[in-house]
Amino acid sequence: DAPDATAAAAAMRAVCAATVAADPTNYPDAALEKPRAEYGAWIARPDVWGGAIELSILAQRGGDEAGQGAASFEDVVLHCVDVRSGVAQRYGEGKAQQCFLLFDGVHYDPCVLAAAPGTADHPADQTLCGADDAGAIGAVEALASSDRAARKFTDTSSFAL
Repeated sequence: DAPDATAAAAAMRAVCAATVAADPTNYPDAALEKPRAEYGAWIARPDVWGGAIELSILAQRGGDEAGQGAASFEDVVLHCVDVRSGVAQRYGEGKAQQCFLLFDGVHYDPCVLAAAPGTADHPADQTLCGADDAGAIGAVEALASSDRAARKFTDTSSFAL
């Protein structure tokens, strides 16, 4: 059975909150953009999204320390490409597998790699591949480039509400 997505998300949020609470040197108020005392309650809310800090924590710590069946990133590099700038950040180097995320300026969206038509030895969609799979990296970076050309991103530094 697949783990309940809500419980899995709560477990990953708890890992982030505990990590930040235990490490004021690496996670000061300025980096969190809020007082440390408020961070744990904030990240526990299901209506807020984390960002680079949380990706870094999950890449370092896994994500299922409480044994709740949450997604675990213990052996996964998180390869994130910023659509607007084309800059890639990798969290968790030295691991055997990688997954891909595109950052559109507001959200991190997962990339799914589709197998070539008629390829029986691969699942229809892959979310993980080898950490050294240059073909997959190239495909994701080409997708980000295509999205950038189509302006499929939000530039939060220049929009007005």
